[in-house]
Amino acid sequence: MLNLFAQSAHLEIVTGTAPDHDDVKKVLDDAKSVGIDRVVQVGISVKESQWSVDCANKFSTQVLAAVALHPNDAPLIEDLESDLEE
Repeated sequence: MLNLFAQSAHLEIVTGTAPDHDDVKKVLDDAKSVGIDRVVQVGISVKESQWSVDCANKFSTQVLAAVALHPNDAPLIEDLESDLEE
């Protein structure tokens, strides 16, 4: 059987919850039930990137975090770098 990844998930939008909420686990379990073993959770802002990292820490066998900044927010890159250093 293939190991499939969802390569650009936004679980924070789908669930509208904290990264350790049962709704996130349910979405991950549903994905696994149809053959999706791992999810790349993409943050597009500092806040969402932190959510992604927290989610990946909670569900380390199923979630990888991608820290990113949406292109529309490119002028904020210095703020992102500063926030990430903290």
